Amino acid sequence: MKDFEEAIAIFGRELGIELHENDGVVSFDAIVDVDAGVALRIDVVHFPESKSMLVSADLGELPQEGEDALCRNLMEANHLFEGTGGATLSVESESRHVRFEFCVPLVLLGIEVSSVFLERFLNTAESWRKRIAAPPETPLGLMPHFMYVMA
Repeated sequence: MKDFEEAIAIFGRELGIELHENDGVVSFDAIVDVDAGVALRIDVVHFPESKSMLVSADLGELPQEGEDALCRNLMEANHLFEGTGGATLSVESESRHVRFEFCVPLVLLGIEVSSVFLERFLNTAESWRKRIAAPPETPLGLMPHFMYVMA
């Protein structure tokens, strides 16, 4: 638990953000587009048995128009992590929301790595959020990888 608390404290300190805890899930809002006032809700869950944590972002609802092409694009991005840099994109069946998630061993997170990891996670999540919110006629190709956690 100490490693997890230290990693979370680093996130909060590095970003100057307020963290909220509810039922073992630490959450915070990360402003990803200041001009548009867009914030991504980030959840962090601790898995003590594996000494790891899951960092997760809700990227918004999967649009019905253009759904097939976008789902195909999400699957292509997941293949060999081509467009996710090691994270996973998924769709929650009930809410139809797209999730962007990365599970990282706590031992890999130091002060420098934590801030770089989080910045890259947010950049990649924001790129996917924009892609999901784009009009269906927007051409879809593979996203460039932004996030290399082990820089």
